[in-house]
Amino acid sequence: ADEREKNTLAFEAVTMLTGGGNADVTDMYNEHALTLPQKERLARRRRVEKKQKTMLLFVASAVVYSIMISLLMEGMCTSFFPLSVTTTVTRSLEGSLCTESPCFVYSVLPQNDVSTSAIIVFHSPYLLAGVDDDNEEYSTARVEYGENNTEKGDDESEYTFTEIPVLVPVMTKFLTRYVYVAHLTDLTAGVTYKFIAGSSSHGYSKEMYFHTIGSEHKLEEGEVHRLRMVVGGDMGVNEHAAHLLAHMHALSPAPDFIVVGGDLAYDNAACACYHVYDKFLKQWTDAFVNNTLIPILPIVGNHDAGGWLRGSFSTKALYFYYFPFFVENFKRRERALFSSTKREGFDQDRLLDQGNELGEVTGPQVEVIRNMQRGGGRAVLQLEDLSRASYRLHTIAHAGLIFFALDSDQISSVEGAQRDWLEKHLKYSHSSIARTPLRMAGYHDPMYPAKVAGTTVNAERQENMRFQWVPLFDQFEVQFAYEFHNHQYKRTFPLKYDDLVMGVREEDSTNQQQAEEKHFGSSAITKRDSNYDFTSTNVSGTVYLGDGCMGVDSHGNLEEEEESWVWYLARAASRRHFILVDISRREEDDGFTDQQDPTKEDEDWDEEQVEDKDFISYREGQQTVAIIRTQAILEDGSCFDRFTREIDVGMEL
Repeated sequence: ADEREKNTLAFEAVTMLTGGGNADVTDMYNEHALTLPQKERLARRRRVEKKQKTMLLFVASAVVYSIMISLLMEGMCTSFFPLSVTTTVTRSLEGSLCTESPCFVYSVLPQNDVSTSAIIVFHSPYLLAGVDDDNEEYSTARVEYGENNTEKGDDESEYTFTEIPVLVPVMTKFLTRYVYVAHLTDLTAGVTYKFIAGSSSHGYSKEMYFHTIGSEHKLEEGEVHRLRMVVGGDMGVNEHAAHLLAHMHALSPAPDFIVVGGDLAYDNAACACYHVYDKFLKQWTDAFVNNTLIPILPIVGNHDAGGWLRGSFSTKALYFYYFPFFVENFKRRERALFSSTKREGFDQDRLLDQGNELGEVTGPQVEVIRNMQRGGGRAVLQLEDLSRASYRLHTIAHAGLIFFALDSDQISSVEGAQRDWLEKHLKYSHSSIARTPLRMAGYHDPMYPAKVAGTTVNAERQENMRFQWVPLFDQFEVQFAYEFHNHQYKRTFPLKYDDLVMGVREEDSTNQQQAEEKHFGSSAITKRDSNYDFTSTNVSGTVYLGDGCMGVDSHGNLEEEEESWVWYLARAASRRHFILVDISRREEDDGFTDQQDPTKEDEDWDEEQVEDKDFISYREGQQTVAIIRTQAILEDGSCFDRFTREIDVGMEL
């Protein structure tokens, strides 16, 4: 009986192994009933089934985990200074910085007529619009402004003028934002204005102020101060940038505008990193003193254009939406068209065509959707081609200065169209017709970096920039060029033809230091560095300053590496800083007579006639000298390096 039972079990086991049954293997396994080959086959089958179950469990777990990770990591943003990684989930937990309208209010330096115009930008999470009796939509956004007469004892709070802003909508997968840009014109130079921005439907900002360029005050020895500007770059959102902004806003007199040479927020042009730009704008606006705006002149950097992915993300960069200089060109073309046609409506194609006839468009091509209503209106600009917005020029006639904001191959090539544009405008600015004897340029990647080894300077790009731009800087006498990106401080000797200019001299005199202190004022100097250096030169050539360290971590320790400095360096340091620039003038008697009337208007100038000396203008018995002083201000407010340059401009500024 026992033998028959064993045979039966063996038979059933064999039947199951050959596909004839579905009994539990573990119950039927009997080493006495099965032969060795049968046991091996049964063991293999058991291993296969175990692997199948394990694989099924792994696949199911992987699917679940991938879904969870995709949900948690959706909208991942990686930003720098400080390093931060966020997702849609973490940002929703953190909350938005733009929940009310308006949420950010700031000023951008116009390209033209800077003494009589201003650009006010504010953000809103809502579309500021209403519907009239005819069911037509109109904009409720407004900037109400007027001269601030409280200084004259007038407490009247009414605003004299109202401007309807242009709408620049930002529509991405992660952000819906309405950016309103008001271009205020026909202002008075050197005057403080008060304003409010917003709408009647969603409320207005608190009363804020801005000051038009045009003020001047007398210094000792017959000098008249005309302009103060601050230059910095590579900021990020951190306490170091906040400290430098606080020192900058505490300056007296306050700067007329601020040049930020790229890498503002380190958002890498990623749409998901909108909150990084919100934090930057909050840091920027929180630094305002007495609600007074100082215009920003931004320059595009690699992290603004998309970092190493800028080829894919450049058209998504919030930089171009938040600093929309093309609005000024749009408004200028629009006003010219309205004045010529004398009608309320207009044809879109005709607007763009006539706009091109009025002059070169330095902003991007735009799609204009205009709905003009009696007593109100709404202009909406959609970005199409950003390549033209990445370089431009700003004319500050009050100081006789033209500033070129260039693109160091971030979006636009340094050669081709940009080089031709630069040559054309440098040539014009070098003539007395332009009345801009002072020429400065700013761009992100340096041509003469403080240090190349161990940094992210692209040697090939640097060489190409020198080949394309330096000959133009030399030919048309660009006196200062501001460079960034390298996260250090540097000042070069005056350079020309890629070499030192003969006649450069370095001085370090206590008497001269004290004399300079009278001109600079003690407000900008709270502590003197032990390596304090005074430099004065009256020779030609371009001085290159930089290298962008207004908040980010500095690279290396250049102070201890002086023996290995590059041949063109006059001063270098690995320190966070901004550069304070003061421009003044002094008139001196001389024996020159007029070569050309400097007051003569000649808009139809011939490019072939503009040579190095042909159009230099002089006033009889009088020569004007422009004095440009620069200081490197450190995070603790101390002055690290000074440089003074006197330029015989040959005409009254």
